[in-house]
Formats: sequence, structure tokens, C-alpha cells
Amino acid sequence: MGNLIQLHNSFLSGNLISNELQLDQDPELSYDPKESYMVAFCINQQVSHSVRKCQLDNSVINDAHKIIASLENISVLPEENSRIYVASANPSDCTREGMERKIRRMASNVGKSGAYFIHFSGHGTGDEFALAPSDYDGDRHQDTCITANMLQEWLEGCNAKYVIFIVDCCFAAGVVEDRYLPIGYYAFASCMANEVSSSVDTLGCSIFSYFLSYSIEKCGTPLLQSTATFPISAIHEKCRELTIALSSLLIVIEEGSLKRGIQQQPMLMQGIKQKSPFIAPPDTTLDKATTTYLQECGSALQTLQEENVLDQYEVIVTVLNFMMRTVCTLQVFYNPTTAATRQVYTAAYSQVKHTIRQYLQRLPEIDNKWAISCYLSTLPSYMSQGELRLLYGGERFPLPARRWIPFHSAPQMASK
Repeated sequence: MGNLIQLHNSFLSGNLISNELQLDQDPELSYDPKESYMVAFCINQQVSHSVRKCQLDNSVINDAHKIIASLENISVLPEENSRIYVASANPSDCTREGMERKIRRMASNVGKSGAYFIHFSGHGTGDEFALAPSDYDGDRHQDTCITANMLQEWLEGCNAKYVIFIVDCCFAAGVVEDRYLPIGYYAFASCMANEVSSSVDTLGCSIFSYFLSYSIEKCGTPLLQSTATFPISAIHEKCRELTIALSSLLIVIEEGSLKRGIQQQPMLMQGIKQKSPFIAPPDTTLDKATTTYLQECGSALQTLQEENVLDQYEVIVTVLNFMMRTVCTLQVFYNPTTAATRQVYTAAYSQVKHTIRQYLQRLPEIDNKWAISCYLSTLPSYMSQGELRLLYGGERFPLPARRWIPFHSAPQMASK
């Protein structure tokens, strides 16, 4: 991994046009947890034919459960004060009208010293930034979408000390950009206004929700007195760093062209007029796109390693999934055109393969090694069993005689 880190330090990609806007220096929010409430909407089912082909799975339900569990674990939200509404269980609760009704009703319970958390996990729309409830119809956008202005109107009369939106969908920052958030209103956005928010089945939820939940428990302070403290800026910074790191380990192919990593970048918006910065379009040449990826890969792995999240089995499996897929993609699509790029590519590519070997060896039990090796080798776009053995260091990698795959399907990336 060291070579990749050195490459990263030597070749800065410079693809960000603008860094995240400077936030007000408010290190933590203080409020009364007994007067605080949370409502979560999980849009895993759409009734309109125009968006039904883009149905999300139950990972959106896991998004809400992970966030609520993390808030309860540090005692900043009482268990009895949260409600989760799932589109597939009761679609009427997750329509535009249903969401307005639930948000207004819960808002009436929040005390003037409390915090009101509003969570949304589902699809976002990018043409005109908005949320897509269960009855959203792309042919009737204005009549069925939910805009930031609507959310603010629904909260008129809410006495909460703080209102905290958690928006996990594609184009999330666009939903709360270019407008004034009232003082005391904050919004966690899973990605910037021109990015997608990705869910990975090996994590069981979205990348953003996984690391936001982790960051809440890592940065939050367990309740010792009657007042809860919520270090919102610190939570966001850690979540942002880890989300960028993991999402940058995967490259994608669009119309036969190699693109750079997902590079999903969460945002925190608060009480001032903000507009989400946009990233520059990805490099379209194979040389530039691949070199950029390989340079950033080492830094991403170092970030995950330093935070110790690579001790989690689901994170190791996801890292292996992303890196295996990327190595195979590079083998098929990439051919360095100059001696300089060929040298960089060869060194970094070798280091990526070495890193994969390291993480294969870190899987805690031999059964897990069998599982992940069979799992990846059965997919045509992944490596063969022979290639896996070579990656593992030339040893005879133990493979069971029969096909045994512990997951129901291949690792899937879903964009919201």
C-alpha cells in the first residue's frame, strides 16, 4: 500500500473545483433528548410505472434502522420517540400527502428544547432537485415531488430547537442548496448535487448511512446528564472522509469508456445560504482516468485503515469486491499509451494486487476465505479461480469441491 500512498502524494488529481464551503463553527448541538423525536421514510417501492423499474431494495430500511440505532446507542434519542415508515408496508404513509401528514404530526410532539430528526432514504431527482415519495410520477413531477420549500412549509410552527434532515438519495445536496435554511436547521446530504448516492448489498445499506451511523457512535458522547450533545460538524467530517474513501475504490465503465471512481462526497448544510459545489467532469481518456484512480486508491485504503473500519467483515468484503472488480476492469479495458503512464500503471497495479492479497489474508476464518473466493470466481466479470490463487501469493488457495456462495446474489451497486 505504501507505493500507492506515495503516488497519491506525488500526483494530486486536482479534480475538485471547489472544496466544501466553510461551515459556522458550532462544534456541538445541545438539546433535551426527552423532547426530541425522529421520523424516517424508507421509499423501497414506487407505485408509478415511470419509476417502478428503478425500485430500491430493503437496504433503504436498513439505512433508517442503522441511523436510529446509533442515536439510541449514545442516548441522544429515546427509543420510543422514533417512527419508521416503509413504502412497501404501507404506501400511503410514504406518499407526498402521507409524508406531510406524518412530519407535521411528529413536529407537534417536539418540545422547544428538543431536536427533530427527519430521515429520507430513496430516490432523488436531478433535473429539478427534489425527493421522490412512493407516489412520485416523473411525468407529473411538480404534482408529486417533494421540494425543500415544501419541507420548510410543513415545519411551520415547529418549536424544535434544532431540525436535522438526513437525506440519503442521489443529488441530495441539490435538495437543500441555493436557499436559506432557518437558523437551527441542518441537513446531512449523502452526496453533492451532481453525484449519485450508492447502496451496496455487502454493507447491507448505503455507503453514506453505514458511515454516518459509525460516525455518530464514534464522535458522539453517551448521555451522562439530562442534556444531550450532538457534535454535528465532527460527525459529518468523519462520515465524509470515510464515504469518499470507500466510494473511490470502484471505477465504472460507461459506453465503453473508463471513468474515475464514484467519489461520493457527503455535505452538511446549515443555516446560511449555500450552494453545493460541483466536481469537474471525470477524465475521459483511459490514461488519465486510470492513473487518477490508482493514485487515489492508496490514500483511500490508508484512511479506512487508520479508522479501523477494515476490522469489520462487511467492509473487508466490500473493499475486496470493489478492488477485484476494478482490477478485472483494468485488465480488460486499459492499455497504457505512453512509457510514463505505463510505468505508473505497472507499479500501482502491482500494489493493488498486493493489497488484495493482504485483505484476503485478513478475513478471520478459512470458511470466509472460501466464501469470498468462490463468490468472486463464479462471476464472469471477476477473476478466475486460478487468478485468485495467484493473487493469494502463488499458494494453492483452498476451494471447496462444490459451489458454495454465502450471498443470494452478486454484490450489487444501487444508485438512488
